[in-house]
Amino acid sequence: VDDAARLSIASLSQGVDSLIRLKKEQAADGQRLLESGALGIMIPQVETAEEARGLVEAYRYPPIGRHGVGP
Repeated sequence: VDDAARLSIASLSQGVDSLIRLKKEQAADGQRLLESGALGIMIPQVETAEEARGLVEAYRYPPIGRHGVGP
């Protein structure tokens, strides 16, 4: 996760968009990677609409999602 975050930051400085592929078990790391500059997260083997909605909700900020916001 640390390497992917550093690569995302570096890619932004070069005008390159970064998409990160995570295992379902690593889905919680997606928030950190999005905050580090990744422009998208791919998670394979999402099998139900409910599971997909839960992941999207975790990555989006309120009022649409539940991603935490710090002042």
